[in-house]
Amino acid sequence: MSTNANTITTPKKGLFNPLTRAFRENPYNLYAALRQSGPEFSMGMWILTKYADVMAVLRDGRFSSASVPEITEKKMAEFS
Repeated sequence: MSTNANTITTPKKGLFNPLTRAFRENPYNLYAALRQSGPEFSMGMWILTKYADVMAVLRDGRFSSASVPEITEKKMAEFS
């Protein structure tokens, strides 16, 4: 991601990585770019930066932690 004084280049989907040095040194440029680009699926999780997106997920049963045991069992069966 590159920036100048007033412009933020939107990151490519799937490039969010909080472990990079650039992110640790200044996460705010990436946060701003993510707010402009919308939800991103990266590192096996959804990255949400807008209030409306977060509220939509919190109200959506597909994102419930109740599904974790079922998902875990399916993944474990793949390795058995």
